[in-house]
Amino acid sequence: MDRRGGGIISYSKRIQFFTDHADKRQKLLNQASVLVVGCGNGDEAICLQTINRKLDVIGLDIQISPQFQGFARQIHLIRADASHLPFRNRIVDFCYCYHALEHVSDYAGCVAEMSRVLVKDGELFLSTPNRKRLIGYFLSATKQPLQVVLRWNLREWVARMTGRFTPERGYHCGFTIKCLSILLHGSFGRVRFVTSEFTLHIAAGTKFERVVRFLDSTHLLRVIAPSHTVYCELPYSCNPAPRPQKQVNR
Repeated sequence: MDRRGGGIISYSKRIQFFTDHADKRQKLLNQASVLVVGCGNGDEAICLQTINRKLDVIGLDIQISPQFQGFARQIHLIRADASHLPFRNRIVDFCYCYHALEHVSDYAGCVAEMSRVLVKDGELFLSTPNRKRLIGYFLSATKQPLQVVLRWNLREWVARMTGRFTPERGYHCGFTIKCLSILLHGSFGRVRFVTSEFTLHIAAGTKFERVVRFLDSTHLLRVIAPSHTVYCELPYSCNPAPRPQKQVNR
């Protein structure tokens, strides 16, 4: 099932965290529908389907990779804007959105849409860059030369110091904890940050594990981790969240 010599396998850690830490894990282990918002080249959608053949996986992106189209015959592929999901209310069991929200211009609308299409006991698994991260491109460091990753981080550090660290200038800035929390609480009743647990899970067995464990012991990991990782559940009323009139400042 590995189409690029480790490409799919490299995504299995984050998928395993998603399946292991979901509050509705038993439901996820049985037949359930998972909407991968921002499926990109399809690695995560394919990995989900590979781990559990019972899952009904839907991959959605504004531009579907031709390579993904040829490989994922068992996955429903939809080309659409993530801020206007082409589904009726309460139809999907899980939404999975990994490092895609920061690429959506109407990110508040995207969050509201994911809330709208989830069933009443559905869950959103979301991960997005931490705007206050100490070091970024954490996962890339396992695939790219260290000097390349350091060069990317140096570019971001300079941009922060010069006030040029903005999405408009092409940086994947992401969100602060406060802004992301406000954004998610607008559409979900429960927002559970699992940033430290996820970062420790990803770092396990790598050259960064000791550093990550040290940062966790000092309670700094959640603040300066590369990404924020969150599980969200719908409010008890379970009415579709109104589309925000104004975006939250990142």
